[in-house]
Amino acid sequence: MQKHTDTILFVSTNDGSDMRINKEVKSLNKYSEVIFFGVGEMANCYVAPYCKKVILVKGKRNSIPVLIKQILIFIKLLFTQKIKSIHIINEQLYIFFYPLFFFKHTVLDLFDSIFLIKNKGGEKLKHIKYLLYAPANKIIITDENRLRLMPQCVQNKCVVVPNYPYFFQHEGVKETSNCLTILYSGWMGLRRGTEIVEGLLKTESQIKIIMAGWFSDNYTKDLLKKFSNQIDYLGVLPQEQIMKITQESADYILCVYAPVQQNNI
Repeated sequence: MQKHTDTILFVSTNDGSDMRINKEVKSLNKYSEVIFFGVGEMANCYVAPYCKKVILVKGKRNSIPVLIKQILIFIKLLFTQKIKSIHIINEQLYIFFYPLFFFKHTVLDLFDSIFLIKNKGGEKLKHIKYLLYAPANKIIITDENRLRLMPQCVQNKCVVVPNYPYFFQHEGVKETSNCLTILYSGWMGLRRGTEIVEGLLKTESQIKIIMAGWFSDNYTKDLLKKFSNQIDYLGVLPQEQIMKITQESADYILCVYAPVQQNNI
């Protein structure tokens, strides 16, 4: 097998457990060596087998101390490693390293653009977007709808990489239960499904909730304490394991996107 000579620095606030990040790093590793630079603990760093090196900053993601550490380590890596290209997730992190991207090939990977979250898609704030996206050589978008919501000035930089799961085949036996079992997984928060889960549990019906993934707010964490006898939290798991649990244990899958911006609608 030919040895890779180019190195990609993959920068995120995730710990390498996010499935899309896992798929991207695995794909990039076929052509280049990858240094993964994120936030968290090694226990859930599923990208590690595909990386030349993994660097994780311990602490709360997006907090000031963690961001300062990331900036310092990022600068050190640029001077100590032969980085061919930088792959960075979302504008919220990208903006902190902004001036440095003019000197390296940069790919901005938009999982959740801040402009779409704030319902400022298309040509809204186009001059700010033009300046913000200027250093990026490529911008990855997850679907055609989000591509249409990007400003015209950067359409030629954009490429769509769909977020499909790996093909999964497992002949599991479905469990029988007197409870209605609902799977609630991924990024879990008040407007991503927690509000609905709480409402269902308050009906005092025979309902069991299987939760797996990341908490995006304290409200969701507190829900575990309120309904500990009806919620089974499994932690952060690989996608394949989640799909196996879904097939064998769940009657329904809960997926909620609040209709707060056009992309979700």
